[in-house]
Amino acid sequence: MSFVGFHLGKKTIHATISPISLPMVESASAAYMLQFTIGSFPVVVDIVLSHALNYLGEIFLSDGVAPQLTTLAILARTAVDKIDGKSVRVSAISVVSAPMLVAHTSMGSVGYRTFGSNPPLIVIMGYGGTLETWDPRFVDALAQHHRVVMFDNAGIGKTQALAAPLTIDAMAGQTSAVITALGLKKPDVLGWSMGGMIAQALAVEHPSQVS
Repeated sequence: MSFVGFHLGKKTIHATISPISLPMVESASAAYMLQFTIGSFPVVVDIVLSHALNYLGEIFLSDGVAPQLTTLAILARTAVDKIDGKSVRVSAISVVSAPMLVAHTSMGSVGYRTFGSNPPLIVIMGYGGTLETWDPRFVDALAQHHRVVMFDNAGIGKTQALAAPLTIDAMAGQTSAVITALGLKKPDVLGWSMGGMIAQALAVEHPSQVS
């Protein structure tokens, strides 16, 4: 591990550079993690070095969690494809870099993020939590086999509140509306804590929408 310092305006930022063990991916030669904190916000930048005869630009990824080898491998392979002159499209490599979206449903607007590929899996957060409460490493692991859809429950974030009194069945109804609006048809469903109660109510009240 190496320690470095650089200036951001009048402030000196102290950072560390650590080598990361990365299996050889074609011409990828090394990987490093640059990590520092600005205020209370942690910044992690993963750097993959490759040998290339022609420089064709760069691929950039940043997030707020420690890098995973699967993420670095995807980044390295994409970089190699770009070096080889292939057309590449880099979307979110980790859920933390997936954009925040809004679904306009029959039960109001719902803030959500989606990451991965089919089959769909909708995950329902517990009491008082937001979609940001899910551990990114957990979601990234699920996204290796599913298109994960995570959303904020009623009255949280960009999700519209529901009429009082708020019930589990009403929140299941809003989840059903999200499934319809996003065209998920019959997704797998996973709930945590109160989200598990919503998932059960969804299965009872809207069985045709639960795999």
